[in-house]
Amino acid sequence: MDSVPVLLDSISDNGGEPLARCIYFHIEVEETLDEWGLGPEGASIPFLMVGLAGILLSPSPTEPRFRDVGQLMDLINRIEAHDGRSVETADVWFPARLLPLRRGIHRGDVLRVERKLFLIATRVRAGGWDLVEAFANAPREGAIEISPEETRVFADWSKIWISEFGHWQNREHPPLRRDAGEADGGFAEH
Repeated sequence: MDSVPVLLDSISDNGGEPLARCIYFHIEVEETLDEWGLGPEGASIPFLMVGLAGILLSPSPTEPRFRDVGQLMDLINRIEAHDGRSVETADVWFPARLLPLRRGIHRGDVLRVERKLFLIATRVRAGGWDLVEAFANAPREGAIEISPEETRVFADWSKIWISEFGHWQNREHPPLRRDAGEADGGFAEH
């Protein structure tokens, strides 16, 4: 499991280097289960872990990739069966030059990103690194690959999720309606 699955959301070109926005799934934990300990040379310093997020890599330690929609649904259900845990999405950006563009990728395709490159992208996203400098020495070949089977799995999961849970469930606080002529909910492509 040396790579992170991300979904290609968009490629933008605002006059500079074209960038690819990718979505990844992570586990949000409101509270840690136990007190943590950290310290040098066997000394333990107790601390409370805040903002702990685990990036989803695969369905299990023995399965390096998602092979069917049941694996993905089961994993999400197992995580969210615990109070205070949820599966959320976040985004990262990569220079489009790092994508395997000659193979014809599309929005919604699952890409597998090497861990080291993914960690660079998370640091850039957090505001700690300059994007151009951070990716200056990134390999142009092989660090990001298309995962056709996982693309199918995530597309099937999306269809199921939308059909089963796509209606607004909070009747007390329905989504705000926009003025006539504006899009109603969702997001608009730019």
